[in-house]
Amino acid sequence: MVAPKGSETALKRYASKRDFSVTPEPAPTRTRKPKALSFVVQKHWASRLHYDLRLELDGVLLSWAVPKGPCFDPHEKRMAIHVEDHPVPYGSFEGTIPPKQYGAGTVMVWDNGTWEPVGDPQDGMREGKLVFRLHGQKLAGLWELVRIAKPGDRQEAWILFKKRDEWARPLAEYDVIAALPDSVIDHPLGPLEEREPRVEIRTQALPSPPLVADTLAGAVKAVLPQTLPPQLATRAEDLPSQGRWRYELKLDGYRLLARIDHRGDARLITRQGNDWTDRMESLAADVKSLGLSDTWLDGEIVVLDDKGVPSFNALQNAFDVSRTRSIVYFVFDMPFCEGYDLRQVPWEQRRALLKQLLGPRVGERVRLSEDFDADPRSLLESVRKLGMEGLIAKRVDAPYASRRAETWLKIKLQERQEFVVGGFTERGGGKGEVGSMLLGYYDDQGRLLQAGSVGTGWNAKTGRALFQRLVAIETDVSPFTEGGVQPGRWSRRAAGSERWVKPELVAEVSFAEWTPDGHIRHAIFEGLRDDKPAAEIRREKAASVAPSSARPLVTPRVGSVKVSNPERVIDPSTGLKKLDLVRYYESVAEWMLPH
Repeated sequence: MVAPKGSETALKRYASKRDFSVTPEPAPTRTRKPKALSFVVQKHWASRLHYDLRLELDGVLLSWAVPKGPCFDPHEKRMAIHVEDHPVPYGSFEGTIPPKQYGAGTVMVWDNGTWEPVGDPQDGMREGKLVFRLHGQKLAGLWELVRIAKPGDRQEAWILFKKRDEWARPLAEYDVIAALPDSVIDHPLGPLEEREPRVEIRTQALPSPPLVADTLAGAVKAVLPQTLPPQLATRAEDLPSQGRWRYELKLDGYRLLARIDHRGDARLITRQGNDWTDRMESLAADVKSLGLSDTWLDGEIVVLDDKGVPSFNALQNAFDVSRTRSIVYFVFDMPFCEGYDLRQVPWEQRRALLKQLLGPRVGERVRLSEDFDADPRSLLESVRKLGMEGLIAKRVDAPYASRRAETWLKIKLQERQEFVVGGFTERGGGKGEVGSMLLGYYDDQGRLLQAGSVGTGWNAKTGRALFQRLVAIETDVSPFTEGGVQPGRWSRRAAGSERWVKPELVAEVSFAEWTPDGHIRHAIFEGLRDDKPAAEIRREKAASVAPSSARPLVTPRVGSVKVSNPERVIDPSTGLKKLDLVRYYESVAEWMLPH
């Protein structure tokens, strides 16, 4: 037999982890190219019960560990960790791996059969998107694996989910893991497609949106309004524990609503009601191509970097250099649908209708934002690894409210918000470049309060561009309120390196924490925001929700050092915590370190 090219190299990692004089697992062997590609799902009781999905390709079994196992419900997104390739004979392995060996525990063949890749599977593995059809004893139909890990992660995380087809079934109706727990070696079932033949569901057979909307409790026939204020999320201190919630990724972009009139023409509207259709004509055409009418869509526009992660800076550059074709619109809600007002319909039902309606029609530019019904702590850890902002929690039984509401919560992994730019300094040695920007926010009395400054987060080119924008609105008086000056008056400051500007620009800034005197520490500039007016910028305060855990969401930092277990009390007599000690060391480091 001749081994496929590269199969021996691919199995070196598998072999290096195992002592084949002790474990009964098969040693790496050569295999010939098969007539049909095999797949297997093995139920593995190791340190924790999980399911191993293995797909035969190029003489090996590509392998993923799926903690919760597969599910026929397309709404269920299951974490799948890409592990080392296994030899093809491993697909029939059942037995017990001895203690102290890698993967020690019992393995059984939960399902097996053949699989067909959709498209080139090698390209799919490189690009991180593998679509395939299974022909098993328990699993059938189209499935998809999508890589969500970024380079350098300790584990390569993917998501496994069922594609919408004739085999898709709601989890509440059928849980294949619970229904069929046994080995197909000991209890063979025969091919599922022969036992339960299905009639293919075609897109054109779907119920029309008006008919579906009309059946939803709370849907009202209505004229499409000209404007629609969006629902805004409230910042939360922790994850909610009361009620039913679903989670979406917090995308780093601009909020955008799409109004599609009775002719099917689309207008793109910002959260402030500004019409940006002319700025994104190609995106408006893509929204029109969805074939909807009398509909409002709600979502976020982003530009994805080479890792598939939204980049706020890249989004700004797309507008600055007229490269708006790189903008992607992620749709997450539908307050109006084909002449029906859905705002009183619970989120869960609006979402189901949106998925049914948009699922077959989305493309590269208009996409459906994914939602997850998974352990939010695990989701947050994945989001942290991706370098994203956090999560949006949405209560499944809540209506759509055109205001800031606590039925949508934003859970951030770091401090980040918008500030008004009230002044700047010029970079030393870099004439014509910004050295720092002076930041502020408005209080409830309309006074612009100082919030500190930001001096990092841009390169020389951006520094020069910022300088030009700030010089154009420069003034000789400070916009910040000091010493109790009445609202509407600007106070003068002593001459110095600061140069003042009219409070018109809004900067988005990430930072470590707020100081007791109301300034931010370790600030990093993320970009200017053109979609939010300066007059609305306030200091964000987290709402107190019923917490799901006492563990903090954000690992506090002092300087660039992460502080583990920051709340641990180190001196019971005073109540001082570990974080207090680290901050003390930071404050005296200049004098202590030389000794």
